[in-house]
Amino acid sequence: MHTTHIDMENVLNNLPHNLKSVFLNYYASLKSSEPKTNIIYCFDIDLKRNLLGFIFFSETITHNIKFFDDKQQNIFVNFERTALYSFDHNIKRYAHIFWIAFTKNSIISVKNNNKSIKIICNNNVHYTIHTEYLTKIFNAPLRKKITHKLFAFIAQLSFIKNKYENTWIFSDRPDKADDNAEHLYRWVRANIPSQKIFFVIDKNSKDWQRLKKDNFNLINLYSLEYAFAFMHCNWLISSHSFGALNKTGWRMLYADIVNHQFCFLQHGIIKDYMPQIARRNIDLFVTSTVREHESLAKSESYAYCLSEKEVVLTGLPRHDILLKKTESILKEKIIFIMPTWRQYLTDENITFTAQSTEQSFKDSLFYKNWFNILTDKMFLNLLTEYGYSIYFKIHPCFQSYLSDFEFTNCSQINMVFDNQNDTQSIQDILVRSSLLITDYSSIAMDFALLKKPVIYFQFDQEEFFEHHSCKKGYFDYKKDGFGEVATVYSELNALLESYLKNDCQLKEKYKKRIESFFCFFDQNNCQRVYDSIIEFSKPINNKN
Repeated sequence: MHTTHIDMENVLNNLPHNLKSVFLNYYASLKSSEPKTNIIYCFDIDLKRNLLGFIFFSETITHNIKFFDDKQQNIFVNFERTALYSFDHNIKRYAHIFWIAFTKNSIISVKNNNKSIKIICNNNVHYTIHTEYLTKIFNAPLRKKITHKLFAFIAQLSFIKNKYENTWIFSDRPDKADDNAEHLYRWVRANIPSQKIFFVIDKNSKDWQRLKKDNFNLINLYSLEYAFAFMHCNWLISSHSFGALNKTGWRMLYADIVNHQFCFLQHGIIKDYMPQIARRNIDLFVTSTVREHESLAKSESYAYCLSEKEVVLTGLPRHDILLKKTESILKEKIIFIMPTWRQYLTDENITFTAQSTEQSFKDSLFYKNWFNILTDKMFLNLLTEYGYSIYFKIHPCFQSYLSDFEFTNCSQINMVFDNQNDTQSIQDILVRSSLLITDYSSIAMDFALLKKPVIYFQFDQEEFFEHHSCKKGYFDYKKDGFGEVATVYSELNALLESYLKNDCQLKEKYKKRIESFFCFFDQNNCQRVYDSIIEFSKPINNKN
């Protein structure tokens, strides 16, 4: 079985706040002589769905944990997930996560191999635990400063509370929309007009005016209004998870007021192992394929603290629109080139090298390979011969290096920017393009959904998976990819020429892969996501 080694520091960095103290407590217990099979941790309470979260560690993948009520009746486990964690080089343990439904005055005990075990909650030890006590523990605000208390008082004034109560807040990136949140917002506005909704974005972004003209109910991300909306909304729905939106720490400061659920729409399909994706508390996690869903919610091989309690299989909202656009936008002779970023080449990681930041970037394999392709005479002559042009988009994380990718003498290359002046929709470019060249970007998933060919140019496989923010996951590019993998320029050029000669037709074997990989081509992803939000808003009944 594939396992991923992570040291203790990385384990903690990739956990939501409510699990960090649990893992630290267990790690400390490993160094004591006390048996570890007589402890289970209660780490969370979900008051919207009436669920209690427990975690138990063991040396084996199997366990015999059972939950009981005050009448010693067995309590049904609604959701369960097991994942393997490496606490040290020589210490690996399986973490078993359980979610059980509770009633208002439930009294719960736990047994392992028919023997009662200790329940640790908030560093206190219990043999039975009362849900009323847990509600107070997990719902107790931590605010002490007078400014926090004053803000809490103001936020609860009736005219503020009434404006934002029961609302849904949507957001994509702080400075950009046109992702899953915008497309789901549009669907809800058109199909569920009774639901009060807002869209949050930086007022200075280029998309603010575009959305305003389209009568979006906008809130400036960096405003007091958003702070109030955050406090009272029912759902926070976003394709990205970032501090300004999620307001790190506010759930603890204002735990008695903030009670919204967070729906993570994602901005792509996860194919690699990315433990950092679950750092924040996520109530609803949208996935698009069976294999993606299983890696996040079920597989013991990947250390995600998620389960089917959070993870649903619906498809991405933006894919509905992407497929719809193919009905009205014709394919053109465009090759879209869109490589992903490299964490180890961002400003914060190369600022303190001996060379300047810009020179360090120019010395990288990333820059040399992509720049050499786009300036190569053989490559450009190939485009001319078959009448194709290039659209090249660099990742937003590399925006500071845009000046290094200037091709002023080449009319065949069109740069796609993430700035105030560029109004091109990535979806429109995808639909218009005949072929995609990328490296590891999940944009290949969007392009493949349209059943058009992809070429992967992976000149730095070892470096990428060793130093980037993700590791190899379930997806094998050669076995599962939607096109050929080239590792050197000569291979890429030969593959490109063969596709251009055949009018960029998708090969049958890749068509079969696409059709077996994706679950949904029906343009009903928004409906499925909406249905999941409604379902996840309801309490779960105990199945005893």
